[in-house]
Amino acid sequence: MQILLVEDDDHVRWVIEEMLAKMGHQFASVNSANSAHEHLKSAAKNFYDCLLLDRNMPGITGIDLLRILRKTTDHAHLPVIMLTGNNTSEAVAEGLASGAQLYLAKPASYDILKAALNSIREQSVQREELRNALNTTRLGLQMAESLRFQFKTPSQANQLAALLANLADDADEAVIGLSELLMNAVEHGNLEIGYNEKSRLLEQERLQTEIIRRLSDPVLGARVTHVHVDKIQGRFRLTIEDQGHGFDWKPYLEFSQERAFDLHGRGIAMANHSGLKDLKYLGRGNLVEVWLDCPPDSALAPNTELSHSTQCGLETSHA
Repeated sequence: MQILLVEDDDHVRWVIEEMLAKMGHQFASVNSANSAHEHLKSAAKNFYDCLLLDRNMPGITGIDLLRILRKTTDHAHLPVIMLTGNNTSEAVAEGLASGAQLYLAKPASYDILKAALNSIREQSVQREELRNALNTTRLGLQMAESLRFQFKTPSQANQLAALLANLADDADEAVIGLSELLMNAVEHGNLEIGYNEKSRLLEQERLQTEIIRRLSDPVLGARVTHVHVDKIQGRFRLTIEDQGHGFDWKPYLEFSQERAFDLHGRGIAMANHSGLKDLKYLGRGNLVEVWLDCPPDSALAPNTELSHSTQCGLETSHA
């Protein structure tokens, strides 16, 4: 990976540089947010794969720089890992809401930093695939009155997220939130991978292996997630229902200090603050409802029924 490190403490910066070099990453380092901003302006678009950003620095802070980057075209989606000694709930929530993917407490160990960078790399690949897969025939899909889908695998979850995001006003934002909800239904719902277990699997780089193993299980692998889409008064209501046992969803709707330094656990909160509207879990937690606002210039045809069957393995059931 190509990494830009922003850290004003010389010793901390040197320690992280040594770890990055040992991991085999390419990197540049600067000692202020101002220098980082100038460096990024002169760098080619998508040159850096990740920004390791100190939160508290004199002058422009890491949070200030993060907010600036999120408003630019070239670096709006640059993955950011926030380095901080400030782990108050307010500070953590501010950083995550401003667009940081992960938080690491200083001083971060070699293993934790390596796992965090691996997680960022996997997220980046997945999100790039999602954005590339956004359907170009948005108008045809938006003429739907009712859609029914069922799926089993993470790959199908991402394909369906890319398809359904075209119903939204901001497809780029909606696709990430939808992917998080659909993946949650597979991993935590149908395959019953618990929160602590996923943390351990991510640290051991065994999550994908375990998902494949459970998909081969005759009981867990037979479960499906159902997605229903209905147009109601010019908006689309989506319901996502897995066949798992459910979970206590309330702590996950907002960014949490307790999970701030974990390698996962922010997907539902990210979905709640993305282009999805009125997100709420129902029943025991295996059913979630969200709304999508239609693009204002869409020519939606009334009373049109559309059943969609993709070429990528999604199983569809018709209303």
